[in-house]
Amino acid sequence: MKKWMCRIILFSLILGMGLIPGCERKSDTTVTGTDDKKAVPTRPPEDYKQWDAPPEMMIDLAKIYLATVKTEVGDIKFELMPAEAPVTVNNFIFLAGKGFYDGSSFHRVEEDVMAIGGKPFDGFYDGPGYTIPDEITTDIRFDEGGYVAMVKSSDPNTAGSQFFITLDQTPWLNGMYSIFGKVVEGLDVVKRLKIVDPSKDTHKGTGILSINISELEESLLPGKKPFVPKAPQLADSRPLAKLPIPAREFIYNTAPEMMIDPNKSYSARFVTTRGTIDAKLRPDINPVSVNNFVVLAKLGYWDNFPFTTVVRWRYAISGSPRAKPRSDIGYSIPWEDSPLLPLGIGKLGYWLHARMDGSSSGSNIFFMLTNDIRGHYGNVFGEVSQAGMKIVRSIPADDENKPKEKIIRVDIIED
Repeated sequence: MKKWMCRIILFSLILGMGLIPGCERKSDTTVTGTDDKKAVPTRPPEDYKQWDAPPEMMIDLAKIYLATVKTEVGDIKFELMPAEAPVTVNNFIFLAGKGFYDGSSFHRVEEDVMAIGGKPFDGFYDGPGYTIPDEITTDIRFDEGGYVAMVKSSDPNTAGSQFFITLDQTPWLNGMYSIFGKVVEGLDVVKRLKIVDPSKDTHKGTGILSINISELEESLLPGKKPFVPKAPQLADSRPLAKLPIPAREFIYNTAPEMMIDPNKSYSARFVTTRGTIDAKLRPDINPVSVNNFVVLAKLGYWDNFPFTTVVRWRYAISGSPRAKPRSDIGYSIPWEDSPLLPLGIGKLGYWLHARMDGSSSGSNIFFMLTNDIRGHYGNVFGEVSQAGMKIVRSIPADDENKPKEKIIRVDIIED
């Protein structure tokens, strides 16, 4: 019933407060190893390798570097990107050369999402002793698996040694992390790494035996793909409604241009399998959020969409193609927060984006059923009528043995 909320809380820990777990500061959770004799031994705390400052620039930016990560289950090779992230690449090569990663493990691995390594000793880790600046570029995006980037906290310029390798496209991470490499061989090895959640698992992740750096005569990477903005455009006959629900995931990468008149009145009528839900939209307060909703509704995005998560007396959620917080239309909406439209019972809004940067998902919407609000759920952009709230309250809570109620259609009424 509460899987959605649990996933949001988990991602708050992974991508928010710690941004990706164990973020360059002492972990709140000690993860103990197992007695498996094949496990790579950890170094005792007195063997920490730490420095007072980041290394001086020692790499040749004109050269091409290859990192070979030797693990217990095979080698992972990724080409480094000194042109895009010189400080990050220099730091990684320095730490690898000092044996900093030898004997560590991929301490957090989420299936089909990412693998995180670079934490040399479980439970006693406090980074390499320094942090490095972010080197974030919009020229490279997490549009497929195999990208290597630095872990950091929610604050800027807090990366140190931890890194992650993506296993699939992860657009919610775009613009947040320093990408410094791309897997050229061994992505299948990454997929074989032991699944680990240090918040609950006691077993150790797949061991990293060593990381070796070599030079290449020519790049193994294909040509860079330029970022091409793809935003929703109004069209006749509700084209998105014709797509299967899973095919509505990540279909755009940019929010639509402003197409509404914020001075006009707009309302939404949700025709559902439980009845009709009317909501007054508030472009006068949160115009960007309303504009996005109006455009997607007219394109038929929510047509035939199930209520993916319903928690009685808390909220009802729809709009996620895979019923997961990071699964949405492919872009986020900037935070529009106003005391004139506070979160509470009867509010319609976008669910907090998995990026945990204050932005909201571009498609995952909620109907709020409580005033007991703790934390930031996302952008509020509408108010549901009293009659509509009776319908929302009638939607049954999640039950895997019963079919989910659906939004049949969303119509926009302009006054």
